[in-house]
Amino acid sequence: NLAVEFKPTHLVLPDTLHNYRETIRASIEFYSTYKQKLFLQYSITPVAVLQGESFEELLRCFDNYLATGLRFIAIPFDCIRNSDWHNIRYLFFKELQKHPRFKECSYHFLGLQNPSELLLYTKEDWEFVNSIDTSSPVINGWIGNEYGDYGLSTPKPKLKLAENLDVELSEDQVSLIFKNIKKFKSFIYG
Repeated sequence: NLAVEFKPTHLVLPDTLHNYRETIRASIEFYSTYKQKLFLQYSITPVAVLQGESFEELLRCFDNYLATGLRFIAIPFDCIRNSDWHNIRYLFFKELQKHPRFKECSYHFLGLQNPSELLLYTKEDWEFVNSIDTSSPVINGWIGNEYGDYGLSTPKPKLKLAENLDVELSEDQVSLIFKNIKKFKSFIYG
């Protein structure tokens, strides 16, 4: 088992993009199967991803995770399929904060459409966001996109970091990546 070999601190449970029922079935089945012999034995935190077609389904997904004892919740950047709202996760996160058990959990943001999303959150919001995973500063840096004061004016690149780990970078590309990382951090920490 790779989780035993690599000993991660966190492990994302199986999910199916925008499919509430399949996500709940697969994630809870996986968690139940491996709760004792993986998560508890090796102190690995399970990460449950919210999936659904609407805010209502995302909230049902959240309730199912709470009932199962899962408290580390991931929210995808495109949490509603084909939403034309670039800030859909922000809007959902604000809705989720109204849930009476919101403060029982830690949250993880899966990916970013545009780093400008980060500017929408308050200091109080960031108290609940434990982590963010995105390759945005790196990919944009290597293709020559520099973050401005309000993120990017270009669409999200389609490149995947995992498929390009062998890319050789120039000094200018590395410098731009570090500039983007510094700007990214400023969007959160000011």
